[in-house]
Amino acid sequence: MCAVVSLDDHRPHITITTQANTVHVIPVAFFEAVARGQLTVDDLDYRDEIMRLIIAEWLDLIGVDGAEALREMDD
Repeated sequence: MCAVVSLDDHRPHITITTQANTVHVIPVAFFEAVARGQLTVDDLDYRDEIMRLIIAEWLDLIGVDGAEALREMDD
């Protein structure tokens, strides 16, 4: 089932396009709540797919050699 919500209530947000070419829009407030320990990544729909991409981006950002290839890996 698909729910339509107003993103104005959840701004700012992060748009993530995964390797499977699916697009997810996640409020920054969600990631802040995870960092505070109020939520866990288990509360995230499509958790594994999204977290793989986030971790690959982070590794690339901190300069881990070969991290770019992680974003393009298939399941």
